[in-house]
Amino acid sequence: MKLAIVTGVNGALGRAYANRFAIQDAFKCIGISRSVVPDKSPKVTYIENIDLLDPERTKILADRYLPLDDVSEVLLVHPVGKFKFEKNQEPEIDRDDDGIDDEVYASNVNTFKNIEGPLAQLVKEQGKITDLLLCGFGSVSDRYKVPLWLSYSRAKDILRQYFSVRTRQNGSNIQVKGVFVNVSSVNTGNENKLRPFADKTHWLEPEEIVDDSFPVILQRRIRNIEMDVFNPIVGFDPEKYYSVESVRERWLREMGINKLA
Repeated sequence: MKLAIVTGVNGALGRAYANRFAIQDAFKCIGISRSVVPDKSPKVTYIENIDLLDPERTKILADRYLPLDDVSEVLLVHPVGKFKFEKNQEPEIDRDDDGIDDEVYASNVNTFKNIEGPLAQLVKEQGKITDLLLCGFGSVSDRYKVPLWLSYSRAKDILRQYFSVRTRQNGSNIQVKGVFVNVSSVNTGNENKLRPFADKTHWLEPEEIVDDSFPVILQRRIRNIEMDVFNPIVGFDPEKYYSVESVRERWLREMGINKLA
């Protein structure tokens, strides 16, 4: 049996992945949520009210609720991560003065490590030969290091590096693989709430991301892959990301915020 663990299943992307795994006969799917999931799939086992920012509670979750008996492959899909638009090009909260907003770092990096660490330890303790596939997410804009969401891109780069290190640390009975999916704007509740006045013509639907990434996630001969998923825009110029004032004005307009506010 293969076990798929999907975090953030109350979000549109997490729900889309859980629903896709649920219809795969070879998989048992567990969905993890910080809150109660209202629309449950009968083929997904839900673990609710789990805050992945809490490492002790997350370890208890792994020890008690993640069955690994007769499991030959474990997939962790983690579409969780807080985004902040930093219109003044500075982190909102940066107690350690590392240039990354503390909440953004914790949500994007710590939540993943808190669930992946205990899960990998369980796989090792099981003793059987088991594949562990890690799937994380970032933005296609991360490579441009846009100053208006630099905390997010820096946190994602740290997570990418973590993937690179983990996929080189295979043990005698565990082979760790990684898929990192970079996406453009996604039509989710949070994104619509953040940018209600944006032109959503080229925004991705969560199911489109699943459609493009799922075949890669299921590959057995991967080590550490990074892929982009986006809807092409005719005449798109990536150089636009280097015009900070242009990006700032557009985003403030999409957010419905006066640029002088």
